[in-house]
Amino acid sequence: MPFQLNFTHSNLFQWFVLFCFFFAFLFLAKKLIILNLAHVFKKTRTIIDDLFIEGLKSVHLIYLIIISMYAASVLLNLQNNYFKILKQVFILATIIQAGVSGSKMVNSWMDLLFKDQTKTLFVSSTSLGLFKTMVRVGFYTCIFIIFLHSLGVNVTTLIAGLGVGGIAIALALQNILGDLFASLTIILDRPFSVGDFISVSNYMGTIEYVGIKNTRIRSLSGEQIIVANGALLKEQIKNFKMMKERRVIFNIGVTYQTDEEKMNQVPSIIKNIIENIPSARFERCHFLKFGASSLEFEVVYWVENPDYKFYADIAHEINLQILLKFKETKIEFAYPSQTLFVRSLS
Repeated sequence: MPFQLNFTHSNLFQWFVLFCFFFAFLFLAKKLIILNLAHVFKKTRTIIDDLFIEGLKSVHLIYLIIISMYAASVLLNLQNNYFKILKQVFILATIIQAGVSGSKMVNSWMDLLFKDQTKTLFVSSTSLGLFKTMVRVGFYTCIFIIFLHSLGVNVTTLIAGLGVGGIAIALALQNILGDLFASLTIILDRPFSVGDFISVSNYMGTIEYVGIKNTRIRSLSGEQIIVANGALLKEQIKNFKMMKERRVIFNIGVTYQTDEEKMNQVPSIIKNIIENIPSARFERCHFLKFGASSLEFEVVYWVENPDYKFYADIAHEINLQILLKFKETKIEFAYPSQTLFVRSLS
């Protein structure tokens, strides 16, 4: 079929007027929305509106021109070769613009998601860059398949090939990919951060670094422990840094020869000692049980600081004062002992 525009001067003028109207409307609408709503959206808690603004900023001027041309042609109900070509151009431009805007929104989403991660978690920039690249590759692959489909290409075989190839790669790299996604879980869920003191499995230490495959922990004895991220998340993790205050429980045993009056003095003595120490909060002290060689009191108090050294200093002061006060009141500490009673048979 020969290429024919079949435009009259009247239609061409109407089309041009409509084109100018749509272009001016879209251009001004984009500018006004960005100018008026961008600062408002920044104050909201959700990131969806921020992503919307980023996507809107990425809309290219050429795409606005193509939309305006297509809208003017649709409104005039043009059905010629020009319109068919313009329709194909519009579809392809929409797919390309969707890819550009989508990529911009994905990048902005990941930047917001991983904001300050390298400071709080000390994840390497390589790790975050790899995750961002993986997301972008997946996104662009989908856009490319849609683009080919719009051109009339049969993408069924391509999708099947990508699926088979993906399965083969996943099986070959399942351990590495497992640790990689475990690293992503650590980044998103944040069960710990660098500097946190954790206990996991049979070791304790401070988190130094979270990488793509491994997490590095500095143990109490000084050596560095390297644990695969997948294995780390399979264990129960105790994060002591997450404590707001520390609850302390300990037992004190006095001898069976302690009289009733002194037994009644023990809780008040310990309560007064703990209450006079800053950042320590007394909870209770009770005579709970009869031990093998002692009458046992259970003492519970809180240290209003999770730091272990801070707790150790307070425990040292409390224990020292208990020792001195018991000596002053002549209350004897019990220690493992046996009393042998000898009975004469005569």
